[in-house]
Amino acid sequence: MMKEVDNSLIYIMDELNSGNEYWGTVQVFGVAQDSVGVAENEQYERVVSEETRSAIEDAKQKIISGEIEVTSYFDFESEDEYNAFMQAVAP
Repeated sequence: MMKEVDNSLIYIMDELNSGNEYWGTVQVFGVAQDSVGVAENEQYERVVSEETRSAIEDAKQKIISGEIEVTSYFDFESEDEYNAFMQAVAP
């Protein structure tokens, strides 16, 4: 997993330069904004099968298109709701 903080900073600076200000708000950056991703390097290619890499890329494209919606901690109304969700998806 890579956190592309540079892309997030460039995005927000471009927004500020365009006159858009987000002071006092939470901005969420993810795969669609190229702010997080998989470290696709030699190690990744060596240990992750082509089938799995293809499935990861397919999921990434579905996240970007909105077909898959990723749930964030900030989407929950309370800590209890979050904990219930985490327990429901635990192995």
